[in-house]
Amino acid sequence: MNVKSIPEKIEFEVEAIPEGDFVEGLQLLLVPKDFQVNEEPITAGTNIAQTANSGGGISLEYNIAVERLTLNKCRYGIQLAAFSTFEAATKIMKSYSLGSGSYIVYNEPRKLYAVRTGLFQDLSSASNFTQNLSINYPDAAVLNQCYETVATNFEPGGFRYDLQFAAFTNPNRADSYMTDLKSRYEFDLHRYQDPNTLMYKVRMGPYSSERLAEQEKSKVLKSTSVSDIYIAKQELPASMINVDFDFILQLGEFKTDRQAVLYAIRVEEELGLDSKILIDERESIVLVLEDVYSDWEEVLSIRKKIIDNNSFRSPVIHLMEQKIDSQINFSW
Repeated sequence: MNVKSIPEKIEFEVEAIPEGDFVEGLQLLLVPKDFQVNEEPITAGTNIAQTANSGGGISLEYNIAVERLTLNKCRYGIQLAAFSTFEAATKIMKSYSLGSGSYIVYNEPRKLYAVRTGLFQDLSSASNFTQNLSINYPDAAVLNQCYETVATNFEPGGFRYDLQFAAFTNPNRADSYMTDLKSRYEFDLHRYQDPNTLMYKVRMGPYSSERLAEQEKSKVLKSTSVSDIYIAKQELPASMINVDFDFILQLGEFKTDRQAVLYAIRVEEELGLDSKILIDERESIVLVLEDVYSDWEEVLSIRKKIIDNNSFRSPVIHLMEQKIDSQINFSW
């Protein structure tokens, strides 16, 4: 055939399963034997151009963005999953078998309880750890925290504060009262059953501090006919965070920039997706999609599109965490 493969050699292991022998990770590119790619060291900058030449005089120049990650600017963790209830998050945390380092945080803007674990100083270590977890936790993602004071934030534990309007022994009376308040004032209310007294309590919140709860209480008392509000303080096994996310898909980690560029070319040609190279804190070469996404369902759809192709690696999702209160945009 007068061709050669890139890379020239792949080490792999054959796994015996009931459906037959199974091999994963055999990904190579066939090129003419006289095909050459320049091997100049990769450097950070706006763009680099990789030029591939063949003996027939054909050349291909491919421009790809490169970014270098700075040590100690970011820290990385793993988010195993997120749920609308604390009970569901607790169940996952208890099932996590790699030690007691997992914890739960409550994401106030998205109203989700997230199960997290791990602490890493470089992107490559975090993404490799996430890939190992993906069999049992298919939506596990690398958590990227790149902003000031990140090292002192998000310790497990803390308190939540709610405005309590009334308490009832009968759940139907609590629901009726809650419906009436919602219709008159458009409050975002919820019903809470006290595990000790079994009373059904109509509440609004939560708030991350008593000061914020007091401010909201004052507003409600001044603008409505409600005459009395109680601030309920509850200790949490999970800290509250006021953050949101953008999403990025990692395509893979490569030993050389040549391998990363050739893979990026395939992704563009077969899927129409542009990539960029990240040189992480320990000089690992990581390829990610260039686009940053804000919709979780869109990210899952693109990941499925890549996986269904069968010739590409399974992408790793990155959560690019952003603090809402300080309006900090994510940047590496």
